[in-house]
Amino acid sequence: GIKQDIQEALRLLKSAAEKRDGRADAYLGLASYMGLGGAADHPAAEGWFKAGAKLHDPEAEFLLASFDANEPGRVPDLVNEARLLRLSAAAGYVPALHGAGLLLVNHPDLAQAPKEATDMLLSAASAGYWQSSAALGMLARDGRRMSQDQRAAYRWFCIAVLQGAGPAETYLRPSLQRMAKNLADAASIEKEAA
Repeated sequence: GIKQDIQEALRLLKSAAEKRDGRADAYLGLASYMGLGGAADHPAAEGWFKAGAKLHDPEAEFLLASFDANEPGRVPDLVNEARLLRLSAAAGYVPALHGAGLLLVNHPDLAQAPKEATDMLLSAASAGYWQSSAALGMLARDGRRMSQDQRAAYRWFCIAVLQGAGPAETYLRPSLQRMAKNLADAASIEKEAA
């Protein structure tokens, strides 16, 4: 409803950050990372994410963990990533639940409980995060971190499509088509998923 003004947005975010608003720090980190309002500045982005995480902002914690995991040339600190994702997830930030679940699936030595990874993915899936539903389907399909169960995998894939619509359907279509051929009760599983 108003004219886009990146400089004004940054000014307002900096004002909020000066008042110790961790979410403003997170958004300033994103702006620095993406180069909004100037050249991309990854070290500055990391600084903003750290400032927001110190204020216990769940989005800043998530973004700092993601930065650590994905910054080129950086050796990830998996223990710290898990810590940050757990903090963010505990505050209810759904992408952190998903991220923590995937991190723990791929690095089970970091888990604090036997089912921590799948429990986090289940929580994110229950919150409507289609990527977590798809991940649970893959785990069930492959028998990874849970019993291999093609019916459960198909149901999770169907749930993911219902949650994520077009992008999820495009991503999962080949698996769904292949699995439907081998499941006599595919239609009833689809109804169960709905």
